[in-house]
Amino acid sequence: MSKTSPYALSDKVRCDWNEFERLAKLGVSRGDGGLPYLERALTLAGGVPLGEHAASWMEPLRTYMQDQIADVAHTVATYRTLKGPHQDFPSARQACAIGLSADSLSETLHRAMMKIEAEAGNRTGLRTAVAHWQDATRHLSEVDAKTQALVDKLLSA
Repeated sequence: MSKTSPYALSDKVRCDWNEFERLAKLGVSRGDGGLPYLERALTLAGGVPLGEHAASWMEPLRTYMQDQIADVAHTVATYRTLKGPHQDFPSARQACAIGLSADSLSETLHRAMMKIEAEAGNRTGLRTAVAHWQDATRHLSEVDAKTQALVDKLLSA
C-alpha cells in the first residue's frame, strides 16, 4: 500500500514484538538492574512466534524471534539463579518455560532449566526437565553432546 492509500497504517502503529524488543534492549543495557524490563518483555511472549503453522516465507523471522526470546529468557534465568538479592528459582523456571514455549528445541534453555532444578535441590523437577528435553529432541538423529553430558552429570550427583 502506498502512503496515499486511505487504508495505510500510521507509522505510530506498533505491535507486541516492537515492545518486546524495546524492553529487551532496555533490560540488557542495565545489567541486573534491567531484570524488571526483561521479565516484562517475556510477558509479551507466549508460544511459537507467528503461530504453529506460519507460512514458509516467515521462517527466517520466526527463527530470529525465537532466538531473541530464548536469549532474554536465558538472561533472566541466569540472573535469577545467581546467589544474591535477585536469586529467585520460581522466576528462573518461569523464564525458561516461556522461552521453551517459543522454542522447544533451545538446548541453552533446556540446560538452564536442568541447572535450576539441580541447584534448587529439586530432584523431581530435574527428572521432569530431563524428560521434557528428551521428549523435545526424540525426533532428532543425535542429541547435543553438551546437554547429554550435563544430564549425565546432574543425574549421577
